[in-house]
Amino acid sequence: MKRPLPLVLGAYIAGMIAGQYLSLPSSFGMAGILGAMLALIIFLFSERKKEALILAPLIFFLFGLIFIGRILHPDFPPNHIIHWAGEKKYQLEGVLYRPSEPMPDKTRLYLRAEKIYLGEGIIPVAGNLLLTVKDRKID
Repeated sequence: MKRPLPLVLGAYIAGMIAGQYLSLPSSFGMAGILGAMLALIIFLFSERKKEALILAPLIFFLFGLIFIGRILHPDFPPNHIIHWAGEKKYQLEGVLYRPSEPMPDKTRLYLRAEKIYLGEGIIPVAGNLLLTVKDRKID
């Protein structure tokens, strides 16, 4: 094949499209990539070069699948603050991990969440929040 780039690029894009509909754990994808790369190396050094032509797009398909999957389906720990997002109101305690950004009509606060206070008690959480407060005067 004189120009393999369109085939490899097409496989990568197909993997990204498939990743929107499939959720493959990264460990399975990486195992598939490593296995396909090992087979590719074996085929390249043997007389079976046509099989290598099939494996290269498969590797890039899996790369695209893993790349978009990690963006669209991130894996958050069980205590992450995202699991508490919704309509219900909570009291949250955290620490500013970056200086506030005053703007003309608002202020941005960068908060690292530590605890959520519920009626039943305190639940430790993790994760970062960007809070925008309309009043500029924050001390």
